[in-house]
Amino acid sequence: MCSRSRSGSPARRRAWPSTVRDGERSYGLVVERILDIVEQELKVQRRAPRVGLQGTAVIGGKVTDLLDIAAVVRRFEHDCQAQAH
Repeated sequence: MCSRSRSGSPARRRAWPSTVRDGERSYGLVVERILDIVEQELKVQRRAPRVGLQGTAVIGGKVTDLLDIAAVVRRFEHDCQAQAH
């Protein structure tokens, strides 16, 4: 597994697992905290100019960045392959 804290030592925090599906693939993500769970229709207000972000939307009355799971996974796989060599 390619999980490290910012100091380079293995991460030892409380974590919450989450499963995300992107087309045919499923990914397991671990998040440090969950702020809220809201069910509502999603309307992206603005596309994000940064890799790893899908865009921005108002969710539960709060401006929220939307994670681009596929881009994050590609980056993670690339970083892990680079560390292996």
